[in-house]
Amino acid sequence: MQIDQGDLGPSALCTGDVYITGDSHGIDVSENKIIQQCTTVKYDTDGVFQWSAVYDAGNNARCFDIAVFEDSSDGQTYAYIASTVLTADDWEKFAVVKYDSAGTQVWERTYSFIGSSSYENTASSFHLDANGTAYIGGQGETVAGWIAATVVAFDKDG
Repeated sequence: MQIDQGDLGPSALCTGDVYITGDSHGIDVSENKIIQQCTTVKYDTDGVFQWSAVYDAGNNARCFDIAVFEDSSDGQTYAYIASTVLTADDWEKFAVVKYDSAGTQVWERTYSFIGSSSYENTASSFHLDANGTAYIGGQGETVAGWIAATVVAFDKDG
């Protein structure tokens, strides 16, 4: 895969460290197709690169927010990204990904309104509370055309 451009997205600060996430676009030469992924980068307080992580979600993810949580129970700092992902069958889902302080993916959770009978789930808002609970919201639309506001919560353990 060759990355040919990126979109600078939202950023978050935590104890002086800077976290940035955004869409990265590239070309999968082996399959001759364009892919879209979420790339997250961390810099320390001196602006020195620490790590980067890529969330591909089947090669079609659109990141729109990031938040950072300092967990007093284990002393680590975690970065959460929020995304809308397109599945192989062209249905959209909400997605939240949690990374640890080294940039390793801890968990990924996706949500589709009314399970498999929903095809348009466009996430547009994200909040991380003081307990590490991630709230992702937007709209869900069923194949029958019903549209509903949707908010989903994932605790710090996913």
